[in-house]
Amino acid sequence: MIKKFLLNIVIVSTIVVFGFTAEADTVKITSEKIKNKVQTAMITYVAQNVAGSGIFSVMHEGKVLQLKVRKSDKYPDGFHSGVKQNGNLYTSCADFVSGSTMYDVDFLVRKANNKYIVVQPIVHKINGIKDPYDLSHWC
Repeated sequence: MIKKFLLNIVIVSTIVVFGFTAEADTVKITSEKIKNKVQTAMITYVAQNVAGSGIFSVMHEGKVLQLKVRKSDKYPDGFHSGVKQNGNLYTSCADFVSGSTMYDVDFLVRKANNKYIVVQPIVHKINGIKDPYDLSHWC
Protein backbone atom coordinates (compact mmCIF):
# COMPACT_ATOMS: atom_id res chain seq x y z
CA MET A 1 0.00 0.00 0.00
CA ILE A 2 2.80 2.42 0.91
CA LYS A 3 4.70 1.55 -2.30
CA LYS A 4 1.59 2.32 -4.38
CA PHE A 5 1.11 5.62 -2.52
CA LEU A 6 4.74 6.62 -3.10
CA LEU A 7 4.52 5.64 -6.76
CA ASN A 8 1.46 7.87 -7.15
CA ILE A 9 3.32 10.77 -5.54
CA VAL A 10 6.24 10.28 -7.95
CA ILE A 11 3.90 10.14 -10.97
CA VAL A 12 1.96 13.25 -9.94
CA SER A 13 5.19 15.13 -9.15
CA THR A 14 6.62 14.24 -12.53
CA ILE A 15 3.49 15.42 -14.32
CA VAL A 16 3.45 18.69 -12.38
CA VAL A 17 7.16 19.41 -12.94
CA PHE A 18 7.23 18.52 -16.63
CA GLY A 19 3.77 19.97 -17.29
CA PHE A 20 4.84 23.37 -15.98
CA THR A 21 8.14 23.14 -17.85
CA ALA A 22 6.38 22.47 -21.15
CA GLU A 23 3.99 25.40 -20.64
CA ALA A 24 6.54 27.81 -19.14
CA ASP A 25 7.16 29.61 -22.44
CA THR A 26 3.46 29.96 -23.29
CA VAL A 27 1.93 33.33 -22.42
CA LYS A 28 -1.73 34.25 -22.64
CA ILE A 29 -2.12 37.41 -24.74
CA THR A 30 -4.29 40.12 -23.20
CA SER A 31 -3.71 42.86 -25.78
CA GLU A 32 -6.97 43.23 -27.72
CA LYS A 33 -5.03 44.69 -30.66
CA ILE A 34 -2.83 41.58 -31.02
CA LYS A 35 -5.79 39.23 -30.38
CA ASN A 36 -7.75 40.93 -33.16
CA LYS A 37 -4.85 40.68 -35.62
CA VAL A 38 -4.30 36.99 -34.85
CA GLN A 39 -8.03 36.25 -35.12
CA THR A 40 -8.32 38.19 -38.39
CA ALA A 41 -5.41 36.18 -39.81
CA MET A 42 -7.18 32.92 -38.86
CA ILE A 43 -10.56 33.94 -40.26
CA THR A 44 -8.95 35.18 -43.48
CA TYR A 45 -6.92 31.97 -43.81
CA VAL A 46 -9.99 29.77 -43.45
CA ALA A 47 -12.04 31.95 -45.82
CA GLN A 48 -9.28 31.76 -48.47
CA ASN A 49 -8.88 28.00 -48.11
CA VAL A 50 -12.44 26.68 -48.11
CA ALA A 51 -13.87 24.90 -51.11
CA GLY A 52 -17.09 26.12 -52.69
CA SER A 53 -19.10 23.85 -50.40
CA GLY A 54 -17.57 25.36 -47.24
CA ILE A 55 -15.10 22.49 -46.77
CA PHE A 56 -11.81 23.29 -45.06
CA SER A 57 -9.11 20.63 -45.47
CA VAL A 58 -6.57 19.82 -42.75
CA MET A 59 -3.93 17.09 -42.69
CA HIS A 60 -4.02 14.90 -39.58
CA GLU A 61 -2.10 11.66 -39.07
CA GLY A 62 -1.55 11.20 -42.80
CA LYS A 63 -5.19 11.81 -43.74
CA VAL A 64 -6.93 14.82 -45.22
CA LEU A 65 -9.85 15.83 -43.03
CA GLN A 66 -12.77 17.55 -44.75
CA LEU A 67 -14.17 19.96 -42.13
CA LYS A 68 -16.83 22.63 -41.82
CA VAL A 69 -16.77 25.49 -39.33
CA ARG A 70 -18.88 24.59 -36.28
CA LYS A 71 -20.80 27.55 -34.93
CA SER A 72 -22.23 27.54 -31.42
CA ASP A 73 -23.81 29.86 -28.88
CA LYS A 74 -20.42 30.26 -27.19
CA TYR A 75 -18.55 30.81 -30.51
CA PRO A 76 -21.04 32.20 -33.06
CA ASP A 77 -18.44 32.30 -35.84
CA GLY A 78 -16.65 29.12 -34.67
CA PHE A 79 -13.47 30.98 -33.67
CA HIS A 80 -12.30 31.10 -30.03
CA SER A 81 -11.33 34.43 -28.47
CA GLY A 82 -8.22 33.38 -26.54
CA VAL A 83 -4.74 33.81 -27.98
CA LYS A 84 -1.48 32.44 -26.57
CA GLN A 85 2.11 33.19 -27.51
CA ASN A 86 4.99 30.73 -27.52
CA GLY A 87 8.22 32.35 -28.70
CA ASN A 88 7.44 34.09 -31.97
CA LEU A 89 4.28 32.06 -32.65
CA TYR A 90 0.74 32.85 -31.59
CA THR A 91 -1.94 30.18 -31.29
CA SER A 92 -5.69 30.36 -31.23
CA CYS A 93 -8.31 27.86 -32.29
CA ALA A 94 -11.61 27.30 -34.01
CA ASP A 95 -14.25 24.59 -33.90
CA PHE A 96 -14.94 22.38 -36.90
CA VAL A 97 -17.09 19.33 -37.60
CA SER A 98 -17.13 16.40 -39.98
CA GLY A 99 -20.24 14.24 -39.68
CA SER A 100 -20.74 13.73 -35.95
CA THR A 101 -17.04 14.23 -35.12
CA MET A 102 -16.00 17.57 -33.61
CA TYR A 103 -12.52 19.00 -34.14
CA ASP A 104 -10.73 21.81 -32.35
CA VAL A 105 -8.10 23.12 -34.76
CA ASP A 106 -5.27 25.34 -33.52
CA PHE A 107 -3.79 27.87 -35.90
CA LEU A 108 -0.12 28.80 -35.62
CA VAL A 109 0.22 32.47 -36.51
CA ARG A 110 3.45 34.40 -37.00
CA LYS A 111 4.10 38.09 -37.49
CA ALA A 112 6.05 38.66 -40.71
CA ASN A 113 6.61 41.98 -42.47
CA ASN A 114 4.22 43.68 -40.01
CA LYS A 115 1.43 41.25 -40.94
CA TYR A 116 0.04 38.31 -39.00
CA ILE A 117 -0.13 35.16 -41.12
CA VAL A 118 -1.21 31.58 -40.48
CA VAL A 119 1.72 29.23 -40.95
CA GLN A 120 0.00 25.97 -39.97
CA PRO A 121 -3.36 24.61 -38.80
CA ILE A 122 -3.04 21.67 -36.37
CA VAL A 123 -5.76 19.38 -34.98
CA HIS A 124 -5.71 19.93 -31.22
CA LYS A 125 -8.79 18.01 -30.02
CA ILE A 126 -11.09 15.39 -31.47
CA ASN A 127 -14.46 15.11 -29.71
CA GLY A 128 -12.96 16.96 -26.75
CA ILE A 129 -9.96 14.64 -26.38
CA LYS A 130 -6.62 16.43 -26.66
CA ASP A 131 -4.24 15.45 -29.42
CA PRO A 132 -1.10 17.13 -28.07
CA TYR A 133 1.68 18.61 -30.14
CA ASP A 134 4.98 20.25 -29.27
CA LEU A 135 5.73 23.83 -30.31
CA SER A 136 9.34 23.78 -29.10
CA HIS A 137 10.73 23.00 -32.57
CA TRP A 138 8.77 25.86 -34.18
CA CYS A 139 10.17 28.71 -32.09
